[in-house]
Amino acid sequence: MTDRPDRDGQTDEPDPTGPDRTDPPAGPAASDSTDPEAVADRIAGTVDDADIDETVARVRSDLDETATRVKTALAEGDPRVVAAGALGFDGLVYAASRYAPEYLGVLGGSPLVVGLFGTVAMATVAVASGFDFGSDGDSVTPILAAVAGLVAWLLAPGLAAATGVPGWVWVVLGVVPLGATAATADGTSVAPTTDPFGVAPRAGDWRGAAAGAAGVAVTVALLGIAGTLGAALGALLALGAVLGLAVAALRAVDDDPAAAVHDDRDAAVEPETLPAPSEAATRPSVRPLFRAIRSAPTTARSLLVGETLVGVAVGLVSVFVVLVVTSVLGLRTTLLGLRLGPSGTFGALVVGELALAAAGDAVGRRAESHRRATAALVGGATLAAAFPLLFVGLPPVTAAVAALFGLFGLRAAAAGARDDAVAEAVDRSAADPDDYRTARALAVAPAPLVGGVLYSLDPTVAFGAATTVGVVGVWELRRFARRTATER
Repeated sequence: MTDRPDRDGQTDEPDPTGPDRTDPPAGPAASDSTDPEAVADRIAGTVDDADIDETVARVRSDLDETATRVKTALAEGDPRVVAAGALGFDGLVYAASRYAPEYLGVLGGSPLVVGLFGTVAMATVAVASGFDFGSDGDSVTPILAAVAGLVAWLLAPGLAAATGVPGWVWVVLGVVPLGATAATADGTSVAPTTDPFGVAPRAGDWRGAAAGAAGVAVTVALLGIAGTLGAALGALLALGAVLGLAVAALRAVDDDPAAAVHDDRDAAVEPETLPAPSEAATRPSVRPLFRAIRSAPTTARSLLVGETLVGVAVGLVSVFVVLVVTSVLGLRTTLLGLRLGPSGTFGALVVGELALAAAGDAVGRRAESHRRATAALVGGATLAAAFPLLFVGLPPVTAAVAALFGLFGLRAAAAGARDDAVAEAVDRSAADPDDYRTARALAVAPAPLVGGVLYSLDPTVAFGAATTVGVVGVWELRRFARRTATER
C-alpha cells in the first residue's frame, strides 16, 4: 500500500463551502452538549421552581429552629451547657496546673520555688476549706477567682518585664485564688496531687478524669503547634480564661443553675470526697489531726498515721514529676504520627495515668467485701509509696515510664476504701470530721517545700526520701489491715 500523493497541493479535507458540507441542525440542540450554559438550561427545564422554594424554606426553618434552641439554652443557663463548660474549664485548669512547675522553670524559678508553689497551693486549699466561697453552687465567685488566677499566670512574663518582679512570683500569687476555689464543691482542683489515692481533677467521677485528660491532650496538641512550652501554655491559659468567663456568664443568667450543674457533675461522687465546709468549723489548725491520732483506738490510729504519711510521700515529689520527665529523663516519643518532645511526652503519660485512674476508681468503689476493700487500700498505698523510687530508678525508656504512670494511676482503686475507713476511724476519735480533713491537709502542705530543698540537692535524694516516708506509711497501713482482720 502506497501513500496517495497530494493533488496540486490540495488535501483530502472537504471544502467547508462546497457541496459536501454538512449543516448543523437548527435549534437548541445545535449547541455543544458540554457547554455549561446549555447544561444549566436543561437542568432548569426539569426542576420546578416551587420545589426549590419549598426546599430552601425547609432548610431555613431547620436552621432557625436549631439556632433558637442554642440561644435558649445559653440564655436560660441550661444545666447541661453549663456543666459541659464547667467540666471543660476544670480540665484546662488541671492541665495548666500539671505544667505549672515547668512553666516556673521557664520564668526563672528554681526547684525551691517549685516547692514553694506546691506548698502555697496546698495550704490555700486547706485554709479555704473552712470558709464559704459559694460552695453551695449559687455563686460565680469560684469561677471568677479561678479566671483571675489564670490571667495572672498568663500575664506573668509581661508583668515581670513591666515591674521587674520575677515572673515566677506572679505564678505563685496566682495560685492563691485558684487554690481557694479548689476548696469549694464547685471549684477546680488546681492543687498538686496530694491525695495518694485521688483521681484529679474530680475524685471519684470518671467525667472529671476525662475532663483532665482532655485538657492535657489539648496542651499536647498546642505544644505540637507552637513548639515551645511558653507559647503553648499561653494559648491554654487564654483559652481557659475565656471559657471560664463564659461559664460564669451562663451561671449568672439563671437564678440557680449551678445546683443542677452540681447534681449533674457530682452525682457519682461519694459524699466523703467532696465535703462541704462545716458551719461550726474552727480556725484551720493541725491540732485536730493530732487529737484524732491520740484519741483513736490503736487500730484506727495506725490507719490515720499511715494514710497521712503516704500523703506526705506523694506531696514531697508530685510537683517535680514533670521536671524529671522533661529535664532529667528527657523522654521523647511518637504518638499518632506526631513527634512529641519531653513536654508533650509528659502530657501523654498523664493522659494514660488519668485513664487508668478513672478505671481503677470505678472498680475499687464496687468492692463490697471489707477484706477486699482493705487489700485495695494497702495495695494502693504501696503503689503510691513505690512510685518515687521506681520513677528515678527506671531507665529513660518511654514505654517503661508509661507503664509506671499507669500503675500509679491504678492507686485510685483504693479511693473508696480509704474514704470509708478514714471516716469510720475519725468517728471513733475525739476530732470533728471537717476539722480533721483541714488539719490533715495542713499537715501535708509543707511537703512540697521540703521536697524542693531536697530536689535542689539531688532529685534522687527527694524521691528517695519520699519512698522512705511512704514505706513507713504502708507499714502502718499493713498493721491496720492485720488488726482489722483479727478483730473481725
